[in-house]
Amino acid sequence: MMKRVFFTAAMLYGLLVAACTDANKEQPTPEPLDPAIVFENTYLTVPQEGGEFAIFYTLENPVEGNVVIANCSDTWIQNMTTMQAGKVVFNVLQNYDNQIRQAKIRVRYTAIAQEYEIVVEQAASTLPKFVYEIEEQNLTSISLRVLPLDKTTPYITRAYTVDHIHAFGLESDPALFDYDLEAIAYEAVANGQSFYNYLRNLSHSGDSETIELKGLYPAMDYVVYTYHIDFSDQSLVGEIYREVIRSGEPDPIEVDLNITYQVEGASVIQTIDPDRSDVLYYTDYMAVQDFERYYGYGVEMADKFVEKWNFNVATLLSRGYTLNSILEQFCKKGASETRYNELHATTEYAFYVFAVDSKTGFAASDIDLQRISTDEAMTSEMTIEIDVRNITSTSADIFWTCSDPEGKFARSVFTETEYNALGDTDQERFLALLSYGMMYFYGSTDINMSSLYPGTTYVAFGYGVDGETPNTRIFTQSFTTL
Repeated sequence: MMKRVFFTAAMLYGLLVAACTDANKEQPTPEPLDPAIVFENTYLTVPQEGGEFAIFYTLENPVEGNVVIANCSDTWIQNMTTMQAGKVVFNVLQNYDNQIRQAKIRVRYTAIAQEYEIVVEQAASTLPKFVYEIEEQNLTSISLRVLPLDKTTPYITRAYTVDHIHAFGLESDPALFDYDLEAIAYEAVANGQSFYNYLRNLSHSGDSETIELKGLYPAMDYVVYTYHIDFSDQSLVGEIYREVIRSGEPDPIEVDLNITYQVEGASVIQTIDPDRSDVLYYTDYMAVQDFERYYGYGVEMADKFVEKWNFNVATLLSRGYTLNSILEQFCKKGASETRYNELHATTEYAFYVFAVDSKTGFAASDIDLQRISTDEAMTSEMTIEIDVRNITSTSADIFWTCSDPEGKFARSVFTETEYNALGDTDQERFLALLSYGMMYFYGSTDINMSSLYPGTTYVAFGYGVDGETPNTRIFTQSFTTL
């Protein structure tokens, strides 16, 4: 019995000693967990007006001595700081453009090699970049105030006619900006200023005082444009704002011009009998085909003819011509009859008449515009006698006399070689002579030809015309210098 008790006690003692030995044995150290940065959101949307915003994050298993770093290359995100634990704070500038924009904020925890990107998307502006408050629309100037959405960035306001914009291909912002800087550089030199100073003097910031656009033409559509500019490198900031504004017009003149037209072959007779003898008026014409070739198809003729007259008057005034001299040279009063003999046969023309303001010289009434087609040239029995006298080695006197004292004719003198090169028949010669710009005379004319070549045969020639269309054969007289 004593043996069993002793054996049991011995076993218990052995177990106890073994247990104590395992407890004193060194345990393995657990592996540290990797640090991590967890973002609340990696895509942030902000309103167009901007403001202060934050990206929230949590650090898991942070490592002592390490920090969170954040940066962004887009300048519309500013004042970024990570001083507050758990968030990256930054300011977003107001978006003045009508397009959504995006930026990427790069965030890194220095204990981790990986860099994270947070996308910030800002809403587009629904407000106009600029607002024009028009104060006056005068004949040669427009006065307005400019109210920019961006009150800090400098801007420049200028104007070109709608036609000028189209003619020089300035519909795109880069084209207009580059063109405008070249024009400003030219103006700076003309005004004796440096380009930079002149540019500065043209600029405004915030709500402008009255801006006066001068040197305009009356009754004309202008593209008034405004753009922000970065003076550090003279670059365009954002988009160019454009608005079409029409310059002023003279007070309208009420007058009934009573115009009639009579076609005689390639000539047109215009009769004007206004109901007011004190009203000045201007009349002119243009071939429809020439108008469409120059201005394009579908363009309103009446507007272009008025603009052309106003432009010419303003140009002449700027060159020192007096208003009275312009009106006396180009305008009429009272009844008039005009025969247009310089027209082409079977051709459509636009004839127009409008009243002119005597105080400004600009168009001041509704335009009377009629499209008239000429007929076939009227064949004439007129003959032309050519007489050559006083021939020397280098000169000769030449006389042309029509059988009709009022007959219209073209005349010139070519070397025999030049004349023969025109063709073998009168019809061929007429076609070739279209490129020479022939001069026209009535009844008779003469000329003293000098600087001729000695011992050379020349051909003096002439032919009748109806309008500008030949209506007789070509009459010639050859002569040879000594």
